[in-house]
Amino acid sequence: MGFANAYLRKHANPDKLISKEPSENLRYVVIIPAYKESGLIQSLDSFLLCELPEYDIEIISLINWPENASTIIKEENHSIFSESVKWAEQNSRKGMRFHCLELPDMPEKHAGVGLARKVLMDEAVRRFEAINCDEGIIISFDADCTYKKNFFRALEDHYSSHPQISGCNIYFEHRLKDEKIPGDARDGIAFYELHLRYYLQALRRTGHPNVFHTVGSSFSVKAKAYCSQGGMNKRQAGEDFYFLQKLFDLGNFSECNKTAVYPSARPSDRVPFGTGPVISQYLKNKSELMTYDPHLFKILELFIKHIPGFYTTENINKTISLFPEIMQEFLLKEGFIQKLEEIRINSSCPESFTKRFFRWFNMFRMLKFLNYGKKSFPEVPIRKAAQILAFEMEYSGRDVFSDMGPDHFELLEFYRNMEKEF
Repeated sequence: MGFANAYLRKHANPDKLISKEPSENLRYVVIIPAYKESGLIQSLDSFLLCELPEYDIEIISLINWPENASTIIKEENHSIFSESVKWAEQNSRKGMRFHCLELPDMPEKHAGVGLARKVLMDEAVRRFEAINCDEGIIISFDADCTYKKNFFRALEDHYSSHPQISGCNIYFEHRLKDEKIPGDARDGIAFYELHLRYYLQALRRTGHPNVFHTVGSSFSVKAKAYCSQGGMNKRQAGEDFYFLQKLFDLGNFSECNKTAVYPSARPSDRVPFGTGPVISQYLKNKSELMTYDPHLFKILELFIKHIPGFYTTENINKTISLFPEIMQEFLLKEGFIQKLEEIRINSSCPESFTKRFFRWFNMFRMLKFLNYGKKSFPEVPIRKAAQILAFEMEYSGRDVFSDMGPDHFELLEFYRNMEKEF
């Protein structure tokens, strides 16, 4: 019995989608869901510029659409599929093979990027199962991405240097200089990416140990970890957040910041939230994006500092009273005292308690607090919030609080440099 036999039997699509057997040297499978994606060929082209790693690569794209899609969309998608199949046949080579699949008329109830990503990732597992390679790496992208030339080499080096990890995020930058993107859209994506990076750094400064981006177009996971966590979900949006959260909770997730994925900065209506809809909304309203008030992260930081002490605290109500009222309300709402007792009972030492507690009070629960806290601390413009945090992180550019302080592009560059290693 192979490492993924039970998972494939219980949780995966029963149909084998690729008839050609994988190379025994296969170690990387890239999956790309594509819906109404005219830029797929551009994305595939960028792989041809990448330096090949020691082991083989497969890139699997899945052109898909729901059963209730219009005739125009169906025809457009089928045309993209036909073009992609021809391209794959012409460009597959030793060490890098392309597969283009089609999934028409997905059930309306589940149709979306979650189901498409799951079908692809399950097929990647099936490829690795065929050669009994539980250490194979599944790499999740979107169809509007391009890649830095050293992508596969950097990822190979990262996994070799960190053999214990279950997966890793890959550094990303939206293509702000893409000539096809209108200037207003560049403003919008700069604000949105600034929000993502501000959010990450603000959460990390709270002291929580498992804080990472949750971007579906730039993460990777080992096949065995994917199976152990039950695989991808079928959510029509946000599937990446919920799947990645399960990986973060394992405590052995990582980041590869020595290469880059470059998503597009264009507007889109393909998913209900995320980059595309944010840009579409920005182009409609032309108003700066809002984000969480920095004060809420300070409250989280205060709470997290007390977590180790919860293991032995006898008068927990007294400790809770030390927190701001908005945190007290939230903890009551979340059944904190009962949950704390449950975690204590199932923890044999302070270390196991802390690890178990952070699996409960994870990024999802911190997000719930931030949304709950907006009633006391309303959202603020992202540039203002990012300026405040940049000041705390010793930003060395123009005075962040002056009228002539850094704009959102300058701030974004500062936050990018906090993460990337090239």
